[in-house]
Amino acid sequence: MKSDKISLYMSSHLTYENIQKEAEAFAAIYRKSHKVPKLPGEKELLKYNKLLCMKYSHLIELVKNHVSHQNTWLAHDFDHLVYISVLSSYVSEKECEFRKITGLNNVNDIIHKAMLSGLLHDIERQRGFGEDHMIEGEQTAIRLLEKVGISVKIITETVRHHDHADFKPTQNILQIVYGSVFDADHFRYGLEREDTFWKMKEKIGVSPEDVIHDYKFLPPLRNAWKTHYGKEVGPKLIDFGLAVAKHIEKKFS
Repeated sequence: MKSDKISLYMSSHLTYENIQKEAEAFAAIYRKSHKVPKLPGEKELLKYNKLLCMKYSHLIELVKNHVSHQNTWLAHDFDHLVYISVLSSYVSEKECEFRKITGLNNVNDIIHKAMLSGLLHDIERQRGFGEDHMIEGEQTAIRLLEKVGISVKIITETVRHHDHADFKPTQNILQIVYGSVFDADHFRYGLEREDTFWKMKEKIGVSPEDVIHDYKFLPPLRNAWKTHYGKEVGPKLIDFGLAVAKHIEKKFS
């Protein structure tokens, strides 16, 4: 790509501010020559947002109160939980359509499970990005769900495995629920190179010298998507993220 060979942002001094500006400039040029999929917007997610607020207001308050006392990671706060909840719902309905699952009750049951799994998936994100946040997250999810009279193993099992790309459930409903949350939660891994990735790494103390090489986890995600919708849009989002990451590495190395 021709723009790889030129300086998009005038300063080559390695600072987070300059990395951010360069990433934004490159992303804007990339989008002009590549079709980067748009995720569903506010209008498309509205019905799921309404359902979440009307049906699960008590649980929402419990979740909000739980995470309000945490030192959450940038872009992994309460708003993130709500967004992944409604986006997971959207993806799960798309997957039901693709699998030709019929019956309003059956489809609604899957949507609700995906919605609650998304709401709870990062309930213990303050414990980091490893196993701890999923192990503890499962236990917290069980406790919060019990307080509102819900006991559904598929939800807590999804919380336990939501970051495991190699998790292969055999039960159809769990496949859809887990797959919808996994995909909804990982679309940002490509898109975040334009915005929140650099801010998050700066916040946790990663040096600019190290962060420009931090993208080796992206290629395995390109073919890790679990739902039909994820397989349609996910690879292009990862390609976008990789293009930005490699440009930044080349520019500042």
